[in-house]
Amino acid sequence: MTSIRVVHGEFLRDRRSAERKYLGKVLTVEAYALSAGASRYSTPIVEGAANADGETLAVFVLPFDGRIDASFDRLRSVQPGQRLRVSGECRMFSEGDDVLVFKDCTLLDTAGR
Repeated sequence: MTSIRVVHGEFLRDRRSAERKYLGKVLTVEAYALSAGASRYSTPIVEGAANADGETLAVFVLPFDGRIDASFDRLRSVQPGQRLRVSGECRMFSEGDDVLVFKDCTLLDTAGR
């Protein structure tokens, strides 16, 4: 397990190398929740940062197939500033926004601020 800051930093330093190392792989990372709810596509997401009041470094997309109701139920327990441990597939590093996107994520545990 590693901090989202470490993975994000590798993409900023050498995107090609980081893509070979991380894309398509299931990673477990630590991050702080900035927000939790529905994305603009109505999928359940958590925006994550390296610290409780930092900038968004990652978007964690929870399952939205037949498990969408359970995913939204799980998001109700996530508060801004909470430390999270998240497991999910690293899918992309968005162009322009410099934000990692993880899909099919599981919130493994949460801790207080």
